Amino acid sequence: MDTNFITRSKWKTYADLLTRPSWTAFVTAWNAKDANASLNLPVTSNNFKDLVHGIHAGKDRTTPLADARFFQNTLTLLDFTKVGFPGILKSCETCHNAGTYGAPAANALASTYEANNGTLASPADVAAALGTVPNTSDRITTPYAAACVSCHDSSVAQAHMGGIQGVGGNGGQIKVLRSAMVTPPGAAETCALCHGPGGIVDVAKVHSK
Repeated sequence: MDTNFITRSKWKTYADLLTRPSWTAFVTAWNAKDANASLNLPVTSNNFKDLVHGIHAGKDRTTPLADARFFQNTLTLLDFTKVGFPGILKSCETCHNAGTYGAPAANALASTYEANNGTLASPADVAAALGTVPNTSDRITTPYAAACVSCHDSSVAQAHMGGIQGVGGNGGQIKVLRSAMVTPPGAAETCALCHGPGGIVDVAKVHSK
């Protein structure tokens, strides 16, 4: 089993995450030496934009990010509620160039949340699905929604963006099948009307407060 992000956060014990049902199932399967134990873990996007934003705002998310790593025969569970941004979180230009983060680029791709080629019965199947992206069964999130839902993950926020696995709200698509994605990616998103540069809730201005 392998995962996708290493952090300098304090390494956690099983007890820190066992309040979450999926992690309880994972640890039970792991201790039973089930080769498919990792399939019990919640999916964590490997898309850097989604992952890094989610980690930096880990303390404010409704559903905390968690991850696992098996390295040198040791299982480590990571709780990203314990990871803070090493700077001033509202200062977007710590990482972004000025003028580049107010809205996604016109040709931005959807974020692949989960690779799925239709067969995910083992970790080997997951690896194979990653090798055949784009798959029609992948779960994707459209560009604008992906940048926001990484931190603003409450049910109310997601409904405002577009709703889980559907198009609603303001046109965002969150974790929908790739086959159901409006093309080009983000074509139905109307987020920029209010949140784009100069909008009444311009993300650059709101996040600077």
